[in-house]
Amino acid sequence: MLHKTLDLELRGPVGIRYPRDTVPTDMTDEIEDIEWGKWEILTPMSDVVVLAVGTMVHNSLAATASLAEEGLEVSVINARFVKPLDEDLLTRIAKRARAIITVEEGSHRAGFGQCIADYLLSSGYHGAFRSLGVPDMFIQHGARQLLLHDVGLDVEGLTRGFEQIAGPFYQHKQGGLLQKLKLKRNGNSRRRPRTAAVGTTASVED
Repeated sequence: MLHKTLDLELRGPVGIRYPRDTVPTDMTDEIEDIEWGKWEILTPMSDVVVLAVGTMVHNSLAATASLAEEGLEVSVINARFVKPLDEDLLTRIAKRARAIITVEEGSHRAGFGQCIADYLLSSGYHGAFRSLGVPDMFIQHGARQLLLHDVGLDVEGLTRGFEQIAGPFYQHKQGGLLQKLKLKRNGNSRRRPRTAAVGTTASVED
């Protein structure tokens, strides 16, 4: 992001946000070219699409990989530009997605989720929408992972949040899948860990 910003001639200021934590992926010597203002499609598209910002991309990929083992397909978009929005891709997603979820390590109030909600409302989107983020309340000091768990933004919390909105769609399509998942979880079956690949690209079809 920094290299791309320095290569552009911009009239106004640019803010680059980075996390207070370790980098989730390995650093490389090569600088990947980034198209200004464009998001990144990380997984094949499905009826439920997650627009994840910054640190929540890695957690979202882990959560959706866990749900995929149970038959719930949820797509992840790296919404690496909060402003400007990638309106072209967002419009294409809204045409085909039955549900859109935003995830951000930021406040619900006046955040990325509200910007997306405003855009979808003004464009006549008729699908389901949910915004996951930090609630508008005082968050006590503590370890980052503990705080993410408290506000439901760790992998476990995102898995529950994605399942709540994606489950009914797949339950209808596959004849009670959500109930089968609950029975499976209450049994003695153990899920094998699965690692999501970061950087896999796919296309969006209207």
